[in-house]
Amino acid sequence: MKDSKTANKFNTKDLTLIALFAAFTVVMAQLAIPLPGGVPITLQTFAVLLAGIVLGSKRGAIAILIYLLLGAIGLPVFANFHGGIGELFGSTGGFLLTFPIMALIVGLASNTKNVFLIAIAMVVASLVNFIAGTAMFMIMTNINLTLSLSYCVIPFIPGTIIKCVAAGVIGFALKKRGLVKA
Repeated sequence: MKDSKTANKFNTKDLTLIALFAAFTVVMAQLAIPLPGGVPITLQTFAVLLAGIVLGSKRGAIAILIYLLLGAIGLPVFANFHGGIGELFGSTGGFLLTFPIMALIVGLASNTKNVFLIAIAMVVASLVNFIAGTAMFMIMTNINLTLSLSYCVIPFIPGTIIKCVAAGVIGFALKKRGLVKA
């Protein structure tokens, strides 16, 4: 058992997993399909959900924060190889800014190992992402709620369901095989 002084420190395996998930999120961001409203379909949220399940709340959120920091300093890690602080505060920034919160929510549930609770956490995390993303989109574009929902939520619902299922299946498979211990 770890004492309280070492319990909060990351070991080499933790740091490696955090870095791998930050890099995995970069790759998933580039798998993007542009849509007319300006919000692309990507696999970023899949990477975020998987980070929460596999790494847990703390490590998952840190991995995604690192991803956002890399983009904020200008590295082209966001969808379509975009980067810079302006991306975080532009029309799609609300989606990006909620990613660490999503990983945290899912990670907290994954610590329980309760499949139903994790599924609920993924739905809640996705709702947080949709609400914040749509709100920021509306503010930055001055587009009404109905049209914003058609740009920011409705086209993404089927993919979100698929991403949640895939993240759950893959995350539990990785844990079951002992490849990752959260």
